[in-house]
Amino acid sequence: MISATIASKLAVIAKTSVGMVSGNNEDYHGFSTNLAAKDLRFYESADWQYSDIPAVLVVADGMGGMEMGEEASRIAVETVKNYVFTNPTILIDDEASLSETISQIFEKANEEILEFASKTNNAGKMGTTLVVSIIFKKRTYVFWIGDSRAYLFRNGKLQALTKDHSYVQELVDAGKLSYEQSFYHPDSNIITKFMGDPKNIPMPSVLSFEHTNADILLLCSDGLNGMLQDSEIENCFYDKDSLSQICDTLIDSANQAGGHDNITVILGGVGEYKTFNKSNISEGDSDVIIVNKIEPQKGNGSKRRSRAMLILPIVFLVVMAILATLYFTGVLFPNKSKDKKEKVQTVTVDENSKTGDEKSDAEKEIDIQDKVTKRSESEDVEQVEIARLPENIAAILIEMQNRIEKIDKPTSIDLEISKQITSILNHKAKNDELGFDNKSQMVVVLENLINNLNTGDQYYKSKAVELQTEIDKL
Repeated sequence: MISATIASKLAVIAKTSVGMVSGNNEDYHGFSTNLAAKDLRFYESADWQYSDIPAVLVVADGMGGMEMGEEASRIAVETVKNYVFTNPTILIDDEASLSETISQIFEKANEEILEFASKTNNAGKMGTTLVVSIIFKKRTYVFWIGDSRAYLFRNGKLQALTKDHSYVQELVDAGKLSYEQSFYHPDSNIITKFMGDPKNIPMPSVLSFEHTNADILLLCSDGLNGMLQDSEIENCFYDKDSLSQICDTLIDSANQAGGHDNITVILGGVGEYKTFNKSNISEGDSDVIIVNKIEPQKGNGSKRRSRAMLILPIVFLVVMAILATLYFTGVLFPNKSKDKKEKVQTVTVDENSKTGDEKSDAEKEIDIQDKVTKRSESEDVEQVEIARLPENIAAILIEMQNRIEKIDKPTSIDLEISKQITSILNHKAKNDELGFDNKSQMVVVLENLINNLNTGDQYYKSKAVELQTEIDKL
């Protein structure tokens, strides 16, 4: 068992990389170990000593392409910064109140992004993930939306603290994908919650845990965990003499694996740094980290609304039960109820048979590069109508693929586009047939490719126009 000694200091270091493919960095981050002095840092290391003022670490991964992704992530981090600088004693003993406060900060950041998007005629075209960690006295708090992650390296083992708000994670939770399959899934870039959503107010997931000496907290954008599996991330922590070495190794390893996205890493080392040698770590060495999932505490107005929302469905069900009784006994519509009774009961049975396996068909769509919302994945495979790739679109893709294969020295853009085309041509729906689960999914994937084509040369840009023309016909 690990000692419960509470460390009195925290060392923090951060690093970001544009990656090996993109020309701009849509990640934004920052950390502060001195809120009272309004000191926000980005790269250099800093130490935090035990006090009544917490340390704050923030990572955001923008989406929307070019300037829009950069602006969305910047706005999110700046909103968090502005609040904690104004309220450096943000933490009190009531965790639920803290969760409510952070939720309000996330909501404020969402409003700022939507306002900027509206002013720049980019409504619905920009958004960002956001993960925030607050270290205070003996506890660490993590708040997140999207697929930027938090990990904890303790006693030589790495544990994922957060769970992605993503389509693929829903498949994993439903038992339809293993972790290994989810890592290579072509839709791993689809997220279901993000900052800047014009249709939904983002509510962050929240957890806390008691940290201990030699813990290392890792916050990162998906440019890290999208290129490295958790076991590979864990290996970057072994045999390193400092947090700085770990940070450099994480960034370099992600770039060596392809660097297909921007990569941002923040490390927070609690107490005294300790070097771990992999050969000395056995499978049973690490304790399971006990996390406390926190529910936001609503105000009185929200409580009244919550009670009303609980009562109304009950009243509705009672009224419907009375009406159903009157209907089937012939009191209502006596000439029709007898003829329709059997049909109504059959439909009811069919619907009830689906409730265990099928979620709402409501689908949220937003035009965002690389990351979009998608409906919950728990429908029966038999109910899916496969969307096939139209021949004209397939011909355009194959033409580009053949051209790339003839290039002697393909650029990183060539390779990325080739990878996307291969993924699209070989995409399989949930029933394992070639195609897409629906037209919306197919359009989203094609528009992601168009965004990349527009960053290439004139040939690629002309193909982007051709593809867009074909998409408009769908």
